[in-house]
Amino acid sequence: MTFIRVQKGRKDAAGNYIGGSASLVNSHYQPELDNPYKQELVESLGKIIFLDSDRKKGTFLSKTRGLVEYDVDSGLFRSVSDPSFKEEFCDFRPSETVFGDSYAVLEMMKSSGMIGILNNISKNEFFAEKLLCHTVYEVLKNGTKITCDRFIERSFLSSVLQLRPQSLRTDSEYFKKMGEFDTRKHFFREFVQLMRKRNPDFGTACYVDSTPLDNAIRNLPTNRLCSHGLDSVGVQTRLALVLDRATGLPVWYDIFPGNVPDVSTVDRISADVGEYLGIQISDLVLDAGYVRKELVSRYRIGSSEKSLIARMPDRHGYGVKTIFAKYRNQFSNGKYHFVRENHTYFGKKHLHKVFGHEVFAYVYLDNENADAAFRDYMSENKEEYDKMGMGEKNWVRYRGGFFILISNLDKTPAEILDDYFGRAFIETVFKTEKEYLKLLPLCKNNEDTVNGKILQDVISTIVYMGIRSKCRQSGRSVSDILWDLQYLKAVRRSDGTLHMSIYNKQAREVLELFGVNPVQIIKSGTYRNSLIFQK
Repeated sequence: MTFIRVQKGRKDAAGNYIGGSASLVNSHYQPELDNPYKQELVESLGKIIFLDSDRKKGTFLSKTRGLVEYDVDSGLFRSVSDPSFKEEFCDFRPSETVFGDSYAVLEMMKSSGMIGILNNISKNEFFAEKLLCHTVYEVLKNGTKITCDRFIERSFLSSVLQLRPQSLRTDSEYFKKMGEFDTRKHFFREFVQLMRKRNPDFGTACYVDSTPLDNAIRNLPTNRLCSHGLDSVGVQTRLALVLDRATGLPVWYDIFPGNVPDVSTVDRISADVGEYLGIQISDLVLDAGYVRKELVSRYRIGSSEKSLIARMPDRHGYGVKTIFAKYRNQFSNGKYHFVRENHTYFGKKHLHKVFGHEVFAYVYLDNENADAAFRDYMSENKEEYDKMGMGEKNWVRYRGGFFILISNLDKTPAEILDDYFGRAFIETVFKTEKEYLKLLPLCKNNEDTVNGKILQDVISTIVYMGIRSKCRQSGRSVSDILWDLQYLKAVRRSDGTLHMSIYNKQAREVLELFGVNPVQIIKSGTYRNSLIFQK
């Protein structure tokens, strides 16, 4: 049982607490012990602003959370609803905040030049501060459901920046400005210029990637242009990414209706990146929705300098079932098997004609996916399966893991699959949980804010990839390494300085890995200037 324990409490005439301090305590009953009731401190709630007489709900001034309400029954912390409390304590900033992880990310952004890019695209200082907050938040939140304002409240940034963390609760205007085309163009132009100073070949070999966005974005006009009700790919707005071939870093993106990806989409995006950034796309790795007659005609074997790898759609005229029937009896032949990401694949190269044009068809069977899909099907459709003919049974048995990639490249099946799966690398970097690009709740967004959220996540992805490249040297994950820095706290003094807790061995090793110097004292104003005015 969880309850609120009061120390040195003061009450008003009605019996409610209006002073003192409070803690959140958990009580356990363990009958086997001599003293069966054991109490465990969960969290210090700080100064009592108001607590009802039964100690179930109150408002507290916490050192780590700031001004919050807590309800014992729901177990939730909430923003303060009483306007009189808000007015009195609106300028309160927690005196003790998490320092290590945010500091490391910001210092790496400084050394990489990302801080300068963000300042160059910012409309004003307030916008620059919000951009910093959202970037650090996206990099560090690590799949948790904490909101941006709560995260920044607990970070030392709340003591450094001038904006109040509460202003981050409603950021539609911020994302709308981020979603403006000029902002997107300005950012990518600055980023490509920075990277080309380090490597003149950066951005000269990119490929177009495409991923469906959730169709729950009610106010996104491109969804209304889609073919609803046809299939899971065709009904959704799609995100096209242009990535640097060598590094995987994004250098452009666009969104468009899910039922129109074809060769004209590739042409339009290629023209955009050529005009705005001077980038030439040389590799295409595409989904099945792109594979139409015009695309196959242009990128058939020996017809183009651009390489193509695309998934063959399971539609009439492509010959998927014919190829399946030809190679089904070879699925158990160990000569054609290889392993990728703990999955065993059958792979065979096949010269094939699509719309009269020759392409290489790379035939695959993912054994693990095929087995899992077949088990799921049989658990619910055994009677239907028993009525099928032998050919249909064979198709149902393997279809969950069977797919074909077409290409104008003459490589081994394993090499082509590696190239194709490289398109999923960017999705992994974006740290997708259930949603793509942190777009939930999508129903509250429109086209401008969605564009802004995508650009925000692209920026965070670039920062995250820089951190991950450092972490590879240690063999540990990003989240594991950053966890070692969360123990570093910063205490704010009345003179505006921040004093750090003692660095343990693990924290010093992580900072050394990142190339960041440990500090003991930071002057808030000076450090803010180093963030906001760096170019």
